[in-house]
Amino acid sequence: MMQRTAKLIRRFDPRSHQLVFPVAGQSAFSQDRRDSALGGTHLSFLDTSRPHGAIHAPTPSGEPFSTLMLQISAVPVRYSRQETD
Repeated sequence: MMQRTAKLIRRFDPRSHQLVFPVAGQSAFSQDRRDSALGGTHLSFLDTSRPHGAIHAPTPSGEPFSTLMLQISAVPVRYSRQETD
C-alpha cells in the first residue's frame, strides 16, 4: 500500500492532479474519507497536495495502471469547505 501523508506533502508538494487509469488487475484509492475500487474502464482523479492512499493488485501481464500528472493551475478544481476539513 502506498500512503502520501501530510508529512510527505510538506516535504515535497508537486501541486498536481493525478489521473489514474487501471490497465491490469485491481486498484483502490482513498482520499478525503472517500474510497474507490477500480478496474477495467474506471479512472481516479487525485489531488497530490492532499493526503491519499492507494493499493494495487497487478496481474502477471504487466503494469497495473497508467497515470497522468497535471499541474493544478491547468485544471482548477473548486473544493467545498466540507471537503477541506
